[in-house]
Amino acid sequence: MRRRKVSGKWSRETCYAVTSLTVTQASHTPLAAIIRGHWGIEDRLHWARDTDFDEDRSPVRTASGPRIMASLRNLAITILRLSGPPASPPPCATTPGGLPGPSGPSGGANGRSRNICPLAVCLRILTCSRAQDQAGKRPGASSEPACGGRQQVSKRYARSLFAVAGAVLAVILGVPTAFAATTWTVRPGGPISLKSGALTLKDTATGSMFTCGSAVMRGMVRGGSGLPGTGIGSITAVSITECDVAGFTFTITATDLPWHVNFSSYNATTGVVTGSISRVQIHLKLVEFSCSAVIDGTSGTASDGRVKFAYTDSTAALKTVPRRGNLHFYHVVGCAGAFHTGDRTTLSATFTVSPKQAVTSP
Repeated sequence: MRRRKVSGKWSRETCYAVTSLTVTQASHTPLAAIIRGHWGIEDRLHWARDTDFDEDRSPVRTASGPRIMASLRNLAITILRLSGPPASPPPCATTPGGLPGPSGPSGGANGRSRNICPLAVCLRILTCSRAQDQAGKRPGASSEPACGGRQQVSKRYARSLFAVAGAVLAVILGVPTAFAATTWTVRPGGPISLKSGALTLKDTATGSMFTCGSAVMRGMVRGGSGLPGTGIGSITAVSITECDVAGFTFTITATDLPWHVNFSSYNATTGVVTGSISRVQIHLKLVEFSCSAVIDGTSGTASDGRVKFAYTDSTAALKTVPRRGNLHFYHVVGCAGAFHTGDRTTLSATFTVSPKQAVTSP
């Protein structure tokens, strides 16, 4: 039940939920967590875009403009959240309502907030949708540009700001010495197998972890030189076994194969290739609790999950980079609050690639 006061009048909203869980499988606490988790994406992303960025009144409505602007708004929100909680006084006074600003004299836990905050403010100015109003004429009105100032940005200026913001962001976030590559050389190429020991899936919101004893993936990678990095290989078979949580066995099934292997950058000093496995979709099932879920990227049917990895030439080790992927739980049913639809998911594993591949980029 929710009560709120709008325009001096109180209203009450009561929500009812239907579940297939029995009282022995879930108490009121995990059930409440499941219901609240259902609104996680709406509360943390869409509400901020609607309220702080006034997205519904955006005049950009044709061609690819809405998608680009939505991506910019998401970027601004993410940067502001990475900045950490607000300090007193905050170095940046123009963070959107409900979004944390920089913290501490060093500008946040990661030491980047002092630089990130001005960039996020620029992105917020760029993505504000409301037209110029009389805010600047009111006595005491802030002269600092932000969404509250309702500034308009010309299309030409917007393009320039977007380009500059992207360049500045790369510098701020610390671009490594690996550079984006256009062509690749792979030797010998051909059929490959990737074998790992423990593979762990984690719901970052609840902290629930599911560990499997082994995982084997088979596929192929193109051999030769002058190869494009996108779709340079594929995963055609996946077997993940010995999976349990709290003594209960569950199954993990890879679906919508083949998955795609992509190379993105190469560090000649360390011999490390960064890349991703895309089109990832996984179905999870725990029979004892009639629990099931789908792990995917942007929706439970999108088949656009992505797992980032780093491959080391010298050791033939391919290690996933859990925090860089886009996996989430979807269609969660009967899992007693262990994870919720919309929760971010990480996949951690280190695979040995056989036969060993020598991967370089000019």
